[in-house]
Order: sequence, then structure tokens, then C-alpha cells
Amino acid sequence: MRRRLGGALALAALLSAGAMGAQEAPATKPERTFEGVRLNGSPFESSELDGGIVLLDFWGSWCPPCIKAFPKLSRLHDDYAERGFQVVGLAVKSGTAEEVAAFLESHGVTYPIVLVDTQVPDLFGVQAYPTYFLLGESGQILEAFHGIPTDLYEHYSALLEPLLPAASEGR
Repeated sequence: MRRRLGGALALAALLSAGAMGAQEAPATKPERTFEGVRLNGSPFESSELDGGIVLLDFWGSWCPPCIKAFPKLSRLHDDYAERGFQVVGLAVKSGTAEEVAAFLESHGVTYPIVLVDTQVPDLFGVQAYPTYFLLGESGQILEAFHGIPTDLYEHYSALLEPLLPAASEGR
């Protein structure tokens, strides 16, 4: 089932797939601030996400579907980075920064990864892994998706195209 939100968020399609799928997302900026640690050990604050379109990827090293999505998420990040988009992986219960970095070496992940504690998924109401949140430039949730869309790359590409400046415009 797809639902369209009004105004500038008309492209925030909400999908459902079996027991998992999209959930209704608020159109206003949520009061969901959080902190984490980058793989290099430096601190991360959610305020760093403001100003661009971001896909948050809640994942765990113990989650085979999460790992299966890495190549498509990396491709999405790489293809749209110059237009003001990024994927940010939020690793949950996956080990230390060193352990996660070693785990990711063999998976070719090209987007930033942040280690977060279990309170962060709770802030977003994450109930399954992977879960994705597409955030707008002011931090509002445009779409929430539990599980993996069958056509992950195509799904998010279709949502991103009208939200981002044209490739020749850059940022």
C-alpha cells in the first residue's frame, strides 16, 4: 500500500511488505536527537545530519538481511552523494568500533557508519532490522520502512530524484 503525504513531501511513499513494511511517519521534525561513535572513534551527533537528505540504515552485524542490503545502499550513497544525499548506517549491538570496522572491510560499505546504543532505535520505534528512515533537509521523517524493499535501490532512487538538485546543479 502506498500513501502520499501532502505538499513538498508528496514523494514520501509509504510501503508495506508482508509483516514488515512502511509505517506512517510524521511530517514535522521529530525530537529525536542522539549521539554515537564513528568507526574512527570520534563522536557523532544527530545534528550533523541537518541540511541534506539522509537515509538512516538501522542494522546489525548479526542480521543477514542487513548485510545483504550493503551493496545497494553503497551504490545509492555513491550515486547521489554529489547531489546532497548520504546514507548513514547506525550499527546496533554489533561490537566495538574496531570490530565493526573489521567486519565491514569485506563488505565494501562506502557510506559512514555510526555505532549507537539500543536507546537510539527505541527513539525511532525500530521493531525490525533493517529499518530505514528517509530524512528531509530539516530532519523531518519523509519515510520509514521496516525490512528491505524488494527494489531497494530503485525505490529510494525514485524518491530522491525529485528531492535533490539536478546532477549538473550539484550542491
